[in-house]
Amino acid sequence: MEMKNIILILLFSFILCLDKYNYKIKVLNIPVADCSIMIKDTLYNGDMQTLMNFEVNSLKFYEKIYPVNNKYSLIINKEYSTKYFKKNTIQPQIINSIETQIKNDTVYYNESNYFIPENTLNIFSLLYLLMKDPEQLKFKSNDILEREGKFYSYSLITDNNKYILDISSLSDDLGLIKDTDIFTWAIFKDDVKRYIYIDDNKIQKCVVKGSILNFTAEYIE
Repeated sequence: MEMKNIILILLFSFILCLDKYNYKIKVLNIPVADCSIMIKDTLYNGDMQTLMNFEVNSLKFYEKIYPVNNKYSLIINKEYSTKYFKKNTIQPQIINSIETQIKNDTVYYNESNYFIPENTLNIFSLLYLLMKDPEQLKFKSNDILEREGKFYSYSLITDNNKYILDISSLSDDLGLIKDTDIFTWAIFKDDVKRYIYIDDNKIQKCVVKGSILNFTAEYIE
């Protein structure tokens, strides 16, 4: 698919978004950023698929201290496999810009040999599954999360409406990006606890907690 068609799909999807969720991100219980998630059906590569757009921006006061402007776009098919991924993130001393393309029916990161296998979730599609149809996780053929060309095993423990997510790296390969954005880094950091609270088919709260690190994203009505 030509680049101009991808751009048109993404712009059109922003305008006609079906589901939108807003979150306040806190560090040590202090609000530092806003996060929005927009989800809709979209036509991509000749098929109806699901588009998710995530955006994170520092609150005005923290723009001077630690400005963050992160955008992530993900298209998945009915089996929750990634068909397209784009990320543009800006924070002090780190700028990430990556995108995928389909070559020979395989999704590759541009200008690299890293590819995304079929039936492999990433953190965004995992969150979507927990929101929409968590029972489908029982039928996934593997328990692997893909993150920018790097792979992790994962497990979930359910406690009523709370999920405890454990993630472990499968190799020393750093993947496509050596220094990723602060929020991706926090989620995949070793030795942290990850809690996801789901109610009414939406994520009510996500918590990433370590000995010092403490990130929380809370849903805003």
